[in-house]
Amino acid sequence: MQLPIIPLILKFITTVGITNSKMKLIIRIQIIILLLIANNATLNAQVPEYALKADFIYKISKYCYWPNSRVQQDSFTIVIIGKNYFKENIHILSSKQIDNKPVKIQVVQFAEIIPPCNILFISDTEEKNLKTILNAIKGQPILTISDTDGFAQAGTCINFYYTNQQTLHFQFNPDAIKRSGIIVDLYLLTYGINIKEKNDTNY
Repeated sequence: MQLPIIPLILKFITTVGITNSKMKLIIRIQIIILLLIANNATLNAQVPEYALKADFIYKISKYCYWPNSRVQQDSFTIVIIGKNYFKENIHILSSKQIDNKPVKIQVVQFAEIIPPCNILFISDTEEKNLKTILNAIKGQPILTISDTDGFAQAGTCINFYYTNQQTLHFQFNPDAIKRSGIIVDLYLLTYGINIKEKNDTNY
């Protein structure tokens, strides 16, 4: 579903003759963010949950900037640790390109064997291993994403959650993002919930 306001905004830009390239860029970025939230954030019975989350991961990646050590790689690697709930929906990611690179998907089961990657999705099955996982990638430019209550407080960068209205939203941990060395566009973060990290977590 596309927001009906979007064509009106584009028409407005043309009609009033906005020529400032910076202003045009800001408006277009804001439009893209609105599309990100509106197009895929609603849990629809016809759309599998993890198809939505896969698409959300892809769109979020567009607003993240990795250090040169990751930019220079031949592929954009996404690792899933724990149970792979995405199943056949993983093609939504594997069929894309991010940073003009083909997306490579890997599924691992052990925290001690996490290959170099750009994004690490941590399944809820890894609740007991979360601290070990985060320590294993400490200091590396890896965007950690989860969809389990409490994981953002424990140290993942992004955590998906559903509202009471069954719309998909995300939390973000600014401390975890800072530690990763990844720059996340502030426009994206304005649509997320800022979560304070808990140092006394039991994970």
